[in-house]
Amino acid sequence: MKVFWRGSYEPSADLSHQPFGPDRMVEVGEEVMCKIAERGDCVIVGRGAPYFLRERGDTFHVFLYAPRAEKLRRIQSMGRSLSDAEDLVDTVDRERILFVKHYFGADWPTRSLYHVMINTAVGDENVISTILHSMRSLEREYVS
Repeated sequence: MKVFWRGSYEPSADLSHQPFGPDRMVEVGEEVMCKIAERGDCVIVGRGAPYFLRERGDTFHVFLYAPRAEKLRRIQSMGRSLSDAEDLVDTVDRERILFVKHYFGADWPTRSLYHVMINTAVGDENVISTILHSMRSLEREYVS
C-alpha cells in the first residue's frame, strides 16, 4: 500500500509492480522499527509504529492531526492548487484508513495506542511544548 511509503502529504512512487511488494515492505518496516527502538531513544514517524511497538513500555506515542481546512492550507502553502490539495488529503487519509485496517485489523487512528493526540492547528511551537511537557510528566510518574 502506498501509504507505507508516504511520509506525509507528498506524492509517492508506485512500487506495486516490483517484487518487493507492500506486504514485505511492512515486514521490513516492523523489523527496522523494533531494532531501532531496541537501541534507545529515537523518533519514528508513522508507518505503523504504534502498532508494531505497542507492547513496549518505553515508548511515547503521539498522534498529530489537523482539521481538513488546516491540511489544505498547509499543502497550498507549498505551492499546490486547492484541487490538488483536496485530492491529496482525501487520498492519503483513505490510504491510511485502509492500511491500518488491512495490516492491523483496527480503525485509524486507534486512539488507545497514543499517549496524546494533538491538533496541529494550535501551531508548531505549541505542539512541541505539549509533547515535551507530556513526556516529562510521564517520565516523572515512572520515576516516582
